[in-house]
Amino acid sequence: MQEIARCFTGWTLDAGGAFQFLARNHDTGAKTVLGHAIPAGGGMGDGEQVLSILAAHPSTATFLATKLCRRFLSDTPPAAAVAAAAATFTATGGDLRETLRTILTSADFAASADAKTKRPFEFLPAAVRALGATVSVPQGTKSLYGSLHLLAQSPFDWQAPNGYPDATGAWINTSGLLNRWNLVVALVGNTLPGVHVDVNSLVSGTPGSITPAQLVNRLTDRLLHRQLIAADRSQLLAYAAAGVPTGKPIPASLFPGRAADVAALLLDSPYFQWR
Repeated sequence: MQEIARCFTGWTLDAGGAFQFLARNHDTGAKTVLGHAIPAGGGMGDGEQVLSILAAHPSTATFLATKLCRRFLSDTPPAAAVAAAAATFTATGGDLRETLRTILTSADFAASADAKTKRPFEFLPAAVRALGATVSVPQGTKSLYGSLHLLAQSPFDWQAPNGYPDATGAWINTSGLLNRWNLVVALVGNTLPGVHVDVNSLVSGTPGSITPAQLVNRLTDRLLHRQLIAADRSQLLAYAAAGVPTGKPIPASLFPGRAADVAALLLDSPYFQWR
């Protein structure tokens, strides 16, 4: 570490925060970093050599491949997938596009559905988009930014240098889930200033003519783009049909609230939380 620190002497920032190299503050002697000899008199190039050495080190390939596989495959990605991505990174001289290509075209990626939780920065935009919400500027954007803060993933607000966690346990816990549920209820209930959801428009048809089964089916198709397992659909259908005679449409007076509730239950379900 001392040898690396010597290579970066003289690297600093000016009064405006821009990078500058002060040659007078640089250690001009010879250095050795990870077995690589760096001759004396290299100036700013000493630090640049260190960056090149680190970029080409096998541990860097494994580290970056692990983070990418964790992001796109699972919290505990298969060792073979990490090794394949690391090999591509090394063979291509650090080409991240090709490294991602290896990951995204793998069988592990094809099998990764429902293996990762949406982090708040994915979950909130996905919910807004699925609901077809209209967002005003600046009031609506401020509301959504405040919601991200409540969900603990405001942009650029993570103080540690390792970035926001990319594992389920950091987000799916008692507090995290409760805040997600409450946020969805606020979205469909139009209680977020500057954000409006037309719940009726999510369900094709005229209120007063839509049965509970049609409501559940249409909202499931619109919000999830996937099928519910039979037991889950049965529970949701029972909720949508509460107080409605068998086979009859949901009364127009009940429809907006019932539709909003079913939409919230779908978005708060594991079907929408996982990606």
